Amino acid sequence: MAKFHLIIDIGKDSIQAGVFSTKKAQVKRIFTQHIDGDLKEALFSILQDMDNEGYKDLSWIAVGLPADSITIRIMTLPFSDKKRVEEIIPFEVEDTLIKGASEMLTGAIPLADGKTMAVVIEKDILRWYLDIFEELKIDPVWIGVSLFSKDQLLKDIYDGNETAAFLDSDSMVVLKDKMPLFFKTIKDDMDLRLALASLDQEGIDIKSFYCTEGMAEKLNKLEKEAIPFNQYQNGETGVHALAAHSNKGFKGSINFRKGEFSSTGEIKAAIKGIKTAVVLLAFLIGLWGGHLYLQYKTLNKEMATTKGELSAAYRKLFPEDSTIVDALYQLEVRFKGLRERKNVVGRGINVLEILRELSETTDNKDKIRLYQLQIHGEKITAKGETDSFEGANRFKDALSNLHSFEEIILTDVKIMAGGGVNFLISFTAKGVL
Repeated sequence: MAKFHLIIDIGKDSIQAGVFSTKKAQVKRIFTQHIDGDLKEALFSILQDMDNEGYKDLSWIAVGLPADSITIRIMTLPFSDKKRVEEIIPFEVEDTLIKGASEMLTGAIPLADGKTMAVVIEKDILRWYLDIFEELKIDPVWIGVSLFSKDQLLKDIYDGNETAAFLDSDSMVVLKDKMPLFFKTIKDDMDLRLALASLDQEGIDIKSFYCTEGMAEKLNKLEKEAIPFNQYQNGETGVHALAAHSNKGFKGSINFRKGEFSSTGEIKAAIKGIKTAVVLLAFLIGLWGGHLYLQYKTLNKEMATTKGELSAAYRKLFPEDSTIVDALYQLEVRFKGLRERKNVVGRGINVLEILRELSETTDNKDKIRLYQLQIHGEKITAKGETDSFEGANRFKDALSNLHSFEEIILTDVKIMAGGGVNFLISFTAKGVL
């Protein structure tokens, strides 16, 4: 019996479910069901329709959640390494969350122009969906948001480097230099006007608009030249986008099935791997047990001799320590202390010198206050506050005039509720080592 993959795209008012074979990742059949206030009932109805048509043996399931179930924030970070970005995002968005970071799942999508989109979903929302899936015996290996995969459709029809957009009845995505730049849900004509106005305000000149049926007329009314693209129907683009993204292993996407929310299949595979490892370990222990026992008596005698010699050497090195219980451990403690002293005295960054340089750079009239300083090797990041944007820029310029620092980057300058601005400044120390 043929096996099939299933992609479920949950919208605000309806569900689209696309089935495709494991051999050829093209959607064979799309099932649609309106949500009449009960998501579980709508999903059950779709599964029944699939079963009636013979789509029973599902080897792989992916689910796209509605875009309104998540929160996004666009930010500029001084680095692009994916691991570092995912580590810092919970701290960057924590001040905007109603609940604490521990009650949220976060992820990041790199955007064009060196920007990053942080994506946040409440764990309670994800648990609510997973409880429904479990009741219906649905175990997705991937859960994300189809909106963030629609750039894959645009990449399939546009291979240029200029800025281009894809528009359907539900959303709009923009590519620049073959990277995503903008994602927006579109509910009505006003949303479309606001999205286009926002792009114009940021100076983003879209060269080509590709759109589904019916959207070309709306763009023409707004004096935007549209290129009709009728391969996909409105409402079904999410399924096709996820299918296209799955062909690339969901590269660059955010999968909420991680950590405590990992899929059952991943957990079973991990348990099976652990069991296999335990069996192999037991075999190796038995194999080496006999060998170790044969070595025991010889080693025991040698260890006694070595212990006596080590104790004698310890007495010569540290005659003031008259009590020797474990000479090897006591030597390790002594050497560790010596190494720590060497690190403090002989090498490493001169933290006091950095603080002195920073304090002499601040201008009293700008009331600059640095309240956090992080040092990683030669890389230094400082968080602070001042009266104005100009004050933050003057502080950056003052640092640039010093010979001790280089690669100075000022980011995340934000207005505080009580007045003044917060800022983040990063730089490299070169003359205070």
